[in-house]
Amino acid sequence: MNKKSKKYLTALLLSVLMCSVGCSIMLQSTAAEELTPAQKGLNMLRDVLCLDLGKYTITTSTETMTIPLTVPANAWTSDTVTYSLTSAETQLKIQCFFGNGYFIS
Repeated sequence: MNKKSKKYLTALLLSVLMCSVGCSIMLQSTAAEELTPAQKGLNMLRDVLCLDLGKYTITTSTETMTIPLTVPANAWTSDTVTYSLTSAETQLKIQCFFGNGYFIS
């Protein structure tokens, strides 16, 4: 390779490296926060059951139980979230169960 080609290749590699670093920094700063089981349940009530949550006063109660497991050296976390939705006309109580952050029922 001649001297001009080496300079061009070096400039190209540095540009790609700088773009990669810039993109990774931007992705880290804009990463979504992990939702709690209570927030995931509210999203499910709104998006799947199509409840208009704006009509209700909502209170939540969460019970968490962690069961240590020997293989693979992890733990099972179970969350039971109880939602009380109250409006002038109705009152709903809904329980959602989560295992390791995933909706079960």
